[in-house]
Amino acid sequence: MVLSNNGGNHNAAMYEGAEICNNKAEQTGGGTMISKGTFTMNGGTISGNISGTNSAKGEAYRIGGGVFVRRGGQFIMNGGAIENNAATAFGGGVCFDASDYGGTVPKIELNAGTINNNLMQVTVDDEYQITGGISNDLAVTGKDYGKCDRYLYISREAAVGDQAVYFQTDSKTVTPADSSLDIRLGNTSAANVTALTNASDSMGWSDPLATFWVQRDGAAKLTVRGLTLNDLPVYVLSLPVDETGKVLDASEAQVYAARKTNTEDTNPRDIDVTLPDVSGNGYAVAVVQPSQDHGTLVIQGPETIERNKTGEHYPVTYTVTYDMSESMESMIEQSGGEAEYVLTIDRDARLVGNPGRFNGESISVTYRLPHSEFIVGDVLLASAMLRITVGEGNYIIPSNVTKTRKVETTYSLTTQVNGGNGTISASKAGLAAGSHETIVFTPDSGYQIDTVTVNGVKAEVRSNMLEVIMDADKTVIVTYKSIPHIHNHGTAWKSDADNHWHECPCGDRKDIAAHSFKWVIDKEPTATRKGSKHEECTVCGYKKAAVAIPAKGSTVKPSDHPDKPGNTASSNTGDSSDPVLWSALLFISGGAVIGTTVVSRKKKYNRS
Repeated sequence: MVLSNNGGNHNAAMYEGAEICNNKAEQTGGGTMISKGTFTMNGGTISGNISGTNSAKGEAYRIGGGVFVRRGGQFIMNGGAIENNAATAFGGGVCFDASDYGGTVPKIELNAGTINNNLMQVTVDDEYQITGGISNDLAVTGKDYGKCDRYLYISREAAVGDQAVYFQTDSKTVTPADSSLDIRLGNTSAANVTALTNASDSMGWSDPLATFWVQRDGAAKLTVRGLTLNDLPVYVLSLPVDETGKVLDASEAQVYAARKTNTEDTNPRDIDVTLPDVSGNGYAVAVVQPSQDHGTLVIQGPETIERNKTGEHYPVTYTVTYDMSESMESMIEQSGGEAEYVLTIDRDARLVGNPGRFNGESISVTYRLPHSEFIVGDVLLASAMLRITVGEGNYIIPSNVTKTRKVETTYSLTTQVNGGNGTISASKAGLAAGSHETIVFTPDSGYQIDTVTVNGVKAEVRSNMLEVIMDADKTVIVTYKSIPHIHNHGTAWKSDADNHWHECPCGDRKDIAAHSFKWVIDKEPTATRKGSKHEECTVCGYKKAAVAIPAKGSTVKPSDHPDKPGNTASSNTGDSSDPVLWSALLFISGGAVIGTTVVSRKKKYNRS
């Protein structure tokens, strides 16, 4: 089904019992494409559809297996199911492209219903059988837009597989936790990416590894997958935006620690992050890292600090381990290298249970240090300020600052196939610590990857490859499973003497029905020759054997003699179709008889 951009806005609705199933599209929108119109799905099923069967087309033309929303299209899902669809690129279930067209605001709202078991990156043969593929229910394509009214909304009432949204821009997925649903996601604009890049650069970090826009009422717990990360800490920058999606003030950047959840298993890796407040118009978000290893900053502090005005002592036992940026390393080297420094910790007032702020004097450098391992006492800080000072101040904490490096070592990589039906890259030994090893999985024909574990922990595999970081001895085990069959009954009819049907190559039948026959004349009969006819199905064309049609005319009986006077039977030709000719002949014959009679009488008169 297509809601086209030609001729204005169009509206369509789908209800319980309706189906959009088993369609194939050479390009986008295997089941449904919505462009400058609104499609409301209140029930029914969209399943078994495939987009991008023309493999010669680029990635942007092979998306949206079940539903594709583009330009000014809107898709509202209030019920029903979108399942078992596939795309040869991405967006197996629902794909969103929010580019401008005609002033209509594009959006997708998933209020209820089920979206599950859809695939991306599948291979389709000439009979539309699919092989391979990875799970993908939702996707956002990489157009340059950043308006807050253009979004993909996921309600907690909608059952959306693993809730992962694939972003084509950075080849990543963003997955909100169950508690973070009722959430809006989308791309951020090129201008916002520039603002995020500048904020990252100002802190001595790399350019953003991934960007997106997020909005919900309250905190958002997110998992970002598919990022290739180094061994250094990973952070998330956020910038508030106005109602048009434009960054308000780059100086208002907030930095949050992100936690690598599969550091020892794979690369690309997953990170978990909590954005404490993404209400209002939402936030432009970037994932960032230090670009290279500049050493480690280790800080040891005293047990207490005195607050001069009251003479009170506060416990501040702490240990900080921080992987430095280039700017931090440069600052330490310019100050004399591995010397003793005067440090102060300024706790973030936004932290829950914060006992107060300690302000230092004679501050020479201020540096923001968000880190998942930045600990003051028993408090894990999401964000804090480390102030390095030279000279004395009221609340100064003396500490030693040292730079450390990792000890080089080697590890072994062991690979194994459990149960056969495919192969895996060979085992290796003597691998340098911190090195990245790419493992390739090759299933046999008709099989796909079932599970992969690294040291007994399940790992997620993309494009039949897995990258592991050698920070310990690793054992990788893969199990393969057969690819589930998707029926393709086609449009050609098959039949027997009684019925016709559509049939999948596997033998499964549907649309079985009795023949509907009509008579077809093969040969018209003549007066002397028989004709023929047969019965033929009006649906599938099945034909019965031909039967004879009797000749139209009569034949001469054995007792009839055409040459005998007085015989009125037809001639042997059987032709009785010209009564006018016969009447003329009779008239002429009668005239001849009359003429003869007259002549005879005249002769008699003369003789007398």
